Amino acid sequence: MFSWSFRRLPGDVATAFALTGLHPGADFDVYAVAALAGITVGPGTRTLSRLHRASLVQAAGAGRYGMHDLLRAYAREQAATRDAGGQRRQALTRLFDYYLGTAAAAMNILFPAEAQLRPRTAATSAAAPDMPDETAAHAWLDAERANLVAAVRHCAAHGWPGHATGLAGTLFRYLMVGSHLPEAHTIYLHALQAARLSGDLSTEADALTSLGGTEMMRGHFRDAASHYRTALECYQRCGHREGEARVLRNLGMTEYQLHNCRSAVGYHQQAIAAYSDAGDSLGAARALVTLAEAETELGSYDQASEHLHRALPVVREASDHLREAEALELIGWLSLRRGQLTQAAASFGQVLAIYRRIDYPTGMADALRSMGEVSLRGGEYQRAIGYLRQALEMFRKTGHQHGENKTLRTLAEALHGTGQPALARVELTAALRLSAETGNTYEVASLHRDLAESHHTSGQDEQARQHWEQALTIYTQLGAAEADQIRPMLSRRD
Repeated sequence: MFSWSFRRLPGDVATAFALTGLHPGADFDVYAVAALAGITVGPGTRTLSRLHRASLVQAAGAGRYGMHDLLRAYAREQAATRDAGGQRRQALTRLFDYYLGTAAAAMNILFPAEAQLRPRTAATSAAAPDMPDETAAHAWLDAERANLVAAVRHCAAHGWPGHATGLAGTLFRYLMVGSHLPEAHTIYLHALQAARLSGDLSTEADALTSLGGTEMMRGHFRDAASHYRTALECYQRCGHREGEARVLRNLGMTEYQLHNCRSAVGYHQQAIAAYSDAGDSLGAARALVTLAEAETELGSYDQASEHLHRALPVVREASDHLREAEALELIGWLSLRRGQLTQAAASFGQVLAIYRRIDYPTGMADALRSMGEVSLRGGEYQRAIGYLRQALEMFRKTGHQHGENKTLRTLAEALHGTGQPALARVELTAALRLSAETGNTYEVASLHRDLAESHHTSGQDEQARQHWEQALTIYTQLGAAEADQIRPMLSRRD
């Protein structure tokens, strides 16, 4: 039956059908077909229409088509029989060129400040869709995300290592901002495989850095640090000073999340020096923002404020909206630490507006959590609970476990404020489970401490003792100063 339909096709349409069967994804549009067949969009549209009428492709949504598995296998057989002069490899190279070039164009629209960090892409003759604005760029990436993952997987396994690592490096910020973590993990594992097969230390380090970023988003900070340290060794071996700077900054962020703030400051200072050596003033400004985060935690408020106000105009001038929002959020937290609730609320409102504009769900959730914190400090417990429940829902949708954990702890505090300690302990217990899953032992200890204090307030001294003992054991193992704060609590109850 397939043969009868196939033999009735004109020669150029039959060739296009055979080559379309090579597509590694589940569906495709006219631009992908045009790239595979080496034709323009007009003939591509007519080809797809003819194949659809012949029931050799099927509609899979607006402007998209797919193939039944048996038809795909038949098309690939036909492509194999017609493979004069390596026609199949040429077709797939054109397709991967198209995906790489169009992904780079979309990313340059969405994240122009990071253009210099992404791999350079060669010009391609393949037709590409118009992307007049951020909405169109986002829509293309969302529509093609599964195909881009499939392309990286195929390129890594079948001899296009440059395309695999190029696509992986190009897509990083989109995958992180959108919290597409399963796809990101798949892409960077395959990119790492491709880089190691090609013996390219720099791209191997890039893939490891991106894998670290994926683990950071999941809240697996020790795993992230392990990837970053291996990446740092690779960058140092190939003399990639700017890569060193990026990974030193990332190590500073993991140390901060693990509550090793003095170590975090050291890494950030090394990163700033490395960025300066590489002549990257924007990178140095980004590192100043994350340095200020650690300084805030250490109580060095004036120093943190100075660094943030040095970094803010640099990131704004570069249209680096993510770092602008991060700096404003930290300015908000500095205001909150100083008891300036009105100023903090204004900063967090600006942050939320930026994240909404760039459609960053995790950032929006973080801003809502911060606004909940302001309401909590102002004694507006019900308003705080409203913000925090919104944040919690968004963190759960994006799979951001660390954000979920922090929100649960703040929500528990707000519930205590409304006189609901039992409900507060439900949220703290959920946070404890998350911390154990992600391996964040400091957070595990802190949550045992929170639960102890909650039980103690409710007059449940035996339950309080059990949690204080567990907190003390972990704090002692970590060498944390909090151990000295808990020992008197237990000795008073002996």
